[in-house]
Amino acid sequence: MRTYLRGHAGLGKSSRLLGRLTELLSRGVRPDRVLCLAPDVRSAQRMRRAQPLVPTSSITTFAALARRHVALFFPLIARAAGFSDPGREPVFLNVEAAQFLLNQRLAEHLPALDELALQRPRLVGQVLDNVNKAAVSGFPLEELSQRLACAWTGDSRRLRAYDAAQMAALEYRAYLMRHGMLDYALLVDLYRRVLLPHRAYRDYIAMHGQHLVVDNIEEGARPMHELLARLLPECESALLVEDDPGGYRVFLGADRASARRLAVLCDEQIALDDPRIDAPSPAAFGFALAQAVRRSSVAEKVQATAAVSVLPSGRYWISMVDVVAARIRELHAAGVPARDIAVVAPYVEDVLRFELIERLQPAGITVRALRPSRPLFQHPTVRAMLVLAKLARPEWNLRVGVPELARMFACLLADLDGVRAQLLAEHAARISALDRLPEIEDAALWTRVGLRHRQGYRALRTWLEELREPQPLDLWWQTAFTQLLSRDGFGLMGDRDGARAVERLIASARTFRETLQQGGALADVQTEPGLLYVQMVQEGMLPARYDEEPGTDDGVLLATVQAYLTSDEHSRVQFWLDLQSNGWHERIFQPLTHPYVLAHAWPRDARWDDDDEHRESIDRLANIVAGLAYRCSEHVYLAASQLLISGQEGDGWLVRPVQQLLLKRAEEVSREVHGG
Repeated sequence: MRTYLRGHAGLGKSSRLLGRLTELLSRGVRPDRVLCLAPDVRSAQRMRRAQPLVPTSSITTFAALARRHVALFFPLIARAAGFSDPGREPVFLNVEAAQFLLNQRLAEHLPALDELALQRPRLVGQVLDNVNKAAVSGFPLEELSQRLACAWTGDSRRLRAYDAAQMAALEYRAYLMRHGMLDYALLVDLYRRVLLPHRAYRDYIAMHGQHLVVDNIEEGARPMHELLARLLPECESALLVEDDPGGYRVFLGADRASARRLAVLCDEQIALDDPRIDAPSPAAFGFALAQAVRRSSVAEKVQATAAVSVLPSGRYWISMVDVVAARIRELHAAGVPARDIAVVAPYVEDVLRFELIERLQPAGITVRALRPSRPLFQHPTVRAMLVLAKLARPEWNLRVGVPELARMFACLLADLDGVRAQLLAEHAARISALDRLPEIEDAALWTRVGLRHRQGYRALRTWLEELREPQPLDLWWQTAFTQLLSRDGFGLMGDRDGARAVERLIASARTFRETLQQGGALADVQTEPGLLYVQMVQEGMLPARYDEEPGTDDGVLLATVQAYLTSDEHSRVQFWLDLQSNGWHERIFQPLTHPYVLAHAWPRDARWDDDDEHRESIDRLANIVAGLAYRCSEHVYLAASQLLISGQEGDGWLVRPVQQLLLKRAEEVSREVHGG
């Protein structure tokens, strides 16, 4: 039986999916004949923990499946794909290596891109995003400029910028082909265009995909759906699960329409009813609010607000944070575990995380932040490790400033506050060019800074002087952490968050070095990979994977709305912050890319105008509020302030439908109380 199952989040669809896996195994189906696709790595990990009898290779993501199978069949398809050396083993690039190589190709096109006024990391990120979108949508890179032009009506200089970005993308792709390298886009393109139609592969995948189990199919891109379309007619069983609403990964190529076309290939289509929307519940509130956003009637579902509260937040942003933190403390004191509480907002700045921690920590409540797109360089421990590396490698000629040296001291020397760290850094700068740590014997200074910190400074300086032999940067950082920085007297001793940041930094640097060495790219630039990596991280390039606190589930979750939905989080209690922000409905400004005109479904020569943008914004906002509410089991708290964190007044679209919904409920309650 092939089943297409569709319904709201929170109705037990994932439990049915795991039940299907258990049923298949109990019937004696070989695990390697089951193909289970999850929308992302975290979801795949959750499914593996829930069903440990299924091999890891059988519960995977489409990207991991494509990588494994392209590597397996590469000798068979490399020549047809156009690689210059078909006998060479392919090198798979992570995000950092891809950004570095694209950055090299982009350099000569910068004059044509000046009109955009974008920092280099954003330029690189948006061009790479275009390359990825072309791959998942199935159109050639040569169409990028033309498609982007469909959404632009301004100065012609922007069109020249599109042409320059397309040329850089083509040069980058040609470089990868010459060196046998595959980034995500080339991997997907090769899988879709060459491997999937190959007869030998079709026989292979049909054997290993006799039973299909696919979760959150709406979050997948078109190439995954093309694979499933080939397998469905001949497989023995299938369960395809769709969250409705969904498609939150549209910026990564998610294609809801493509997913739903698979329903006609199934024997049955099941749409689950949601009993929650007929009773006071967060789900009912989300259903009603989505209707209000779409400007339809809300009268029949206004009882939903019984599970919703508006927090009186006042004029200023910080007062909103105060009220939210106070309510979280009350809930925690009443027995609600911190891990069951989520705080979501359109944007999550460091200051929000800091202010929440400051207010919740005295009550013993921790905060875990989910910001997968946060640059690695923003973590204070990472910055300290970069300064340490620059001090150890004066031949790099990377200047160390007094402020960053002070921050390094405050991070790496235990219990050293910012004021005394600044004193120490300023004194070091007076007696040294800061190409290395100088010897400091000034007794008066150490009296002011603290005599106990003198020993830590000396140990740090001595260690840097003694460990100067050439060594890969990732190994050098690992040695620094294990031999010195994690020991008594240093700030990383017992600092779990800092230790995780160092671990991610080391893993990222190692992968970057090994990838470039395997691909031969270092021969072209003739620069030490450690120096290249430090420069790249300082420029704000994104790491391959960076969830700020992965694996921690005992604190209040702080997440952007997008991160919460795409990670498929669920909570007993949700706090929605900054309702007045435009971030609830507006796309992030990205002048060099566009998720809709670069989608497969968009007609090649059609114009994108304000009406299209308005329609998509309404749809996105309605799906967001419904998706959040369906993932909350008990209560939603709404919070807004007159002024945003920037000090400006917000005029976001969410405030009015919330007011309409709550006003309608207030009128009904009044009639009930007064018998009218």
